[in-house]
Amino acid sequence: MRALGRRGESPLATMLTICIAQDDFEVVNREEWGARSPNETTTLTPPQPLVIIHHTNWNSCWTLEQCKSEVRKVQDFHMDVRNWWDIGYNFLVGEDGRAYEGRGWTTEGAHAEGYNNCSIGISVMGTFEDAAPNITALHTLQKIITFGVTEGFIDLNYTLYGHRQTGPTDCPGQTFYNILQNGSHWKENPNHNATNVY
Repeated sequence: MRALGRRGESPLATMLTICIAQDDFEVVNREEWGARSPNETTTLTPPQPLVIIHHTNWNSCWTLEQCKSEVRKVQDFHMDVRNWWDIGYNFLVGEDGRAYEGRGWTTEGAHAEGYNNCSIGISVMGTFEDAAPNITALHTLQKIITFGVTEGFIDLNYTLYGHRQTGPTDCPGQTFYNILQNGSHWKENPNHNATNVY
């Protein structure tokens, strides 16, 4: 994977200034990480006006095998404890620099109640209250978004939110949220009417 960003550059500066090639990141598909079949699905018709960022609030991962295990753990929790149809996120990101396919681009997620039918939900695996995701994860996060825009899955003028903007939660952690607030697409208040927000 090509290294992006200059030595000494902050995660914030890196996230805001990198220029990304479409093929410059690896997506681990559902079969590769060992996904269970969804119980049901609802189609999500692109392009989406919102991108909502999360953290899993669990463990970070730095290798392919660690991250595959972590994604399976998240799916099991969402399906067996939350009783959701599938893993809630459209994509997940590991600090190994890979993206992991959750529900994908065209299936409605279960990540931000009231906003699921108008957004792509991306979660970085880890807990980011006191520390930010590593630069590798931030690169991959921006690459996914850029690819989504380029391919027409995300609106060119999309709005970026942290999960806490859509309901009462600390997600995606204060330190990570501080980074998101400096993004050019971030907006302070939701501009879509939400229903049944938890």
